[in-house]
Amino acid sequence: MVAHHRLENALARAEELITVGNQSAALQLLHDAIISRWFQHNLLALDAIMAKFVELCVELRRGRLAKDGLHQYRSISQNVNVAGLESVMMRFLGAAEGKLAVKHSEATAEETVEDLEQVPETLASVWGTTLGDEKERTGHEAVTPWLRFVWEVYRIILDICRHNNKLESVYRVIVERAFIFCRKYGRKAEFRRLCEILRHHLSIINKYPGQTNGISLSEPASHQLQLELRFEQLAVATEMELWHEAFRSIEDIHGLFVLARKSAKPALVMTYYERLCRVFQMSNNYLYLAATLCKLFSLAKSQNDEYKIGIDATMAVLATVASPLLHDHDATNTMTLEETEAKNTRLAHFLGLQKAPSRSGVLKELFSRDILPRANETAQKLFNLLETTKGDFDTATVEKHLQELEQNPQFSAFVPAIYKNIVALIFKKISQTGKVETFEALEKKIAMPSLSIKEFNLDAFIIEGCRSGDFHLRIDHETGVVRFKKPCFAVPPKIEINNPLQSKTLQVISMIEEACKKISFATEQKPKIDLDELVRKARANLDSEQKANLARKTLIEKKKEILEEIAQRKEREEARERAVKVQQEKEAEKIRLAEETAKREAARREAEREEIRRDQEQKREEEVERKKEAAARRANLEKMIAVVRRLDHLERAYRQEEIPLLTTDYEKQKKDDRVAYDERTVLIHEKAKSQFEAEIQLKANLTAMSDDYKSYVEGLKTRRQDSLEAKKAKAAADLETAKEARRERARTQAATKREVEERRRADEEQRAKEEEERIAKDAALSKAYVPPSKRNVPETASSPFGSRSASSPFGAQSSSGGGAFGGGSWRRA
Repeated sequence: MVAHHRLENALARAEELITVGNQSAALQLLHDAIISRWFQHNLLALDAIMAKFVELCVELRRGRLAKDGLHQYRSISQNVNVAGLESVMMRFLGAAEGKLAVKHSEATAEETVEDLEQVPETLASVWGTTLGDEKERTGHEAVTPWLRFVWEVYRIILDICRHNNKLESVYRVIVERAFIFCRKYGRKAEFRRLCEILRHHLSIINKYPGQTNGISLSEPASHQLQLELRFEQLAVATEMELWHEAFRSIEDIHGLFVLARKSAKPALVMTYYERLCRVFQMSNNYLYLAATLCKLFSLAKSQNDEYKIGIDATMAVLATVASPLLHDHDATNTMTLEETEAKNTRLAHFLGLQKAPSRSGVLKELFSRDILPRANETAQKLFNLLETTKGDFDTATVEKHLQELEQNPQFSAFVPAIYKNIVALIFKKISQTGKVETFEALEKKIAMPSLSIKEFNLDAFIIEGCRSGDFHLRIDHETGVVRFKKPCFAVPPKIEINNPLQSKTLQVISMIEEACKKISFATEQKPKIDLDELVRKARANLDSEQKANLARKTLIEKKKEILEEIAQRKEREEARERAVKVQQEKEAEKIRLAEETAKREAARREAEREEIRRDQEQKREEEVERKKEAAARRANLEKMIAVVRRLDHLERAYRQEEIPLLTTDYEKQKKDDRVAYDERTVLIHEKAKSQFEAEIQLKANLTAMSDDYKSYVEGLKTRRQDSLEAKKAKAAADLETAKEARRERARTQAATKREVEERRRADEEQRAKEEEERIAKDAALSKAYVPPSKRNVPETASSPFGSRSASSPFGAQSSSGGGAFGGGSWRRA
């Protein structure tokens, strides 16, 4: 009763303060009530206070005070009233989001603040200097504080719900709504910070698994929740094109897959590989993309999704063809070999591989899993042209296939990488057939004008190939030729293609060759054969061979039945043993978990006791050390005084003895310095003379070649000036075209505007004409009206409202409607 009475008083006083407009005092009053001991055991009273408290916090945007109150409320109700805590937190978040939605709909300008955790004064100064329109600035100032407050609300509730298995449902809802907030308002900085917060929460869960009310990833529900949140985080990062966060989200998902006690659902695994494909495709890592697509193909094949199988197979083939032929070795790269291997191994672990994939390994996967026959016809033809011919292909045919790929939005991203590999194969073929090639001829051979790849930097490609060690050539810009020192890809990587069709073909060819050899040998020998004798022997042995075959068939069928029965019996025994083993494992797991819990509790108590003992021993040792240090300081001070006195006396004796020696040494030093000075002067003169003669010779050499240099520079300037003039002319033509288009638009707009103006002027004239007619009509009616005082009314009329004579100018009127105010026709409706 006392608590209820105090509750009524607190709420009544708060309502009074709100009524008079003092919300801050009401909020402080409710905060004091929350931390008061009177309401800690009255949950109904506390729920009512918290509902009003969070509403005032949202209205006044008092995030820190709300955080303090919610933490206090959680410590009271997390064990006895979890539903009330969830309700209060959702009410808090709903009120904040509602306010933000209203302010955002009323704002007149888009939000441009990149980070909501900046200092508000800094933002105000930025607005004052960058936004000239006062209305736009007002829109920013209306929305930005609420964006910042809603973001603070998300952080507060996440901090309250973290590491608490009773609040996992609220934690999930808050994280999902935070993702919606970041996506809706384009908050990239806040999304990165949210990902870091979730990653920190997951690390704490892994680090401290045995806490009271803590979250354990060994529980399937908790593990599934964390996994689904990471998949949603990956989807949002992909949608917002934050590829670094998407890659880190993939790391988190892979870590959760590793921690899982059982294999994940195929749908989740497929989603994981699809997002990984997107990341690898955006980073142009086609080798890992091909390996990932092989995994996706296997998953789609297990689900019998024919459309998905065809798409994944085609993309896997194209990614394999797009995998770079040039090696990734770069002498200018700052990464060491160990760092590169560690990076590749880390990426391979995301695919479930023990080592980094190679191009040869991906090619083996294409043949071993029958991926190539499932791809579309264009991809198969392109693969056969580039991977089997190794340079002996028709450029026009390849260009046609690439043009077909460009027309498909799903496969057009592979065209530039495939084109780069085609250029590498063309270089390989040219280097094997010739040693010198002109630059113009190379450009013509690699040109594919029908493709959208209009500008291909051939110089940069050659430099890249030389840097990786695959090209051995030199470019002579003076003559415009390319000189190949030796064939490109002189030591190509070993690619072993285990193609069953190729191996069968080789076997058939070898058998045919052996048969031809035997036939030719038999033809040369020409033995004589008695055909009648052979037919007679065959007929005599026919019945016995048929009976033996039937008996052998019966025996084989009996053996087959016996083996099937043994296999079924063995399978039943194994199933029974597996069931017993699973039951034993479950019981052992329960016993193990109980023992581990007891051990952890005993270890915790022992650790606490040991910590107390260590603290006491440490204090005693510190006291003893302080006493020893004080005694040592006193002894050292006394020793220092004696040493200083002795050194002072010794230094005075040294100086008295060295005075006569310093004079002698000074005279000797003067003589030595003079001799050294003379020798150094002679050396300087000789060196200057020799340097002067060398520079005279260098000047003569440079003067001899100055004419050639000037002519080369003049020619180079002329060529570049011509190129510049051509570009200027093209730019001027484009500018004139754009100006003419803009003039045409301006003329169209002006004509439309004149037409609207004429229509408006015609409407105004019509309205003026109608108004003049109405005024003229009213004037005519007013002239025709005769006042009653001037009318010729008969003397027998008893009242001015009586019946009117027939000579009235307004016509005959009935007795009920007569009179000056009785509905005459002179009144205008």
